[in-house]
Amino acid sequence: MRHGTPIVPLYCFGENQLYATWKWLRGARLALAHAARVGIPFFTDRFGLPTVAFPRATKLTHVYGRPVPVGAPNPDPTAEQVERVADAYVAEVRTSRRKKVPKSLL
Repeated sequence: MRHGTPIVPLYCFGENQLYATWKWLRGARLALAHAARVGIPFFTDRFGLPTVAFPRATKLTHVYGRPVPVGAPNPDPTAEQVERVADAYVAEVRTSRRKKVPKSLL
């Protein structure tokens, strides 16, 4: 909104399959996340290593929506203006996701 640039909605299918999580650490991870008040990811790559260097081979599908106009440049938008654009963005993500979801992912 600060620059008046439209926001292009993007939805990605398949990113959850890039890495595996350690099920046996789930309780500890949730306790740590609760105490730290932030999510702590513990995951493995395709070789079982705790790294992001080698994601699993999986198909990623990106679905783009129509650009959401934000109006004229506004360096200090009000909460109502931000909420209006956020609502329009969420609506466009939902619309584009429903219309363009690949049949193979249903």
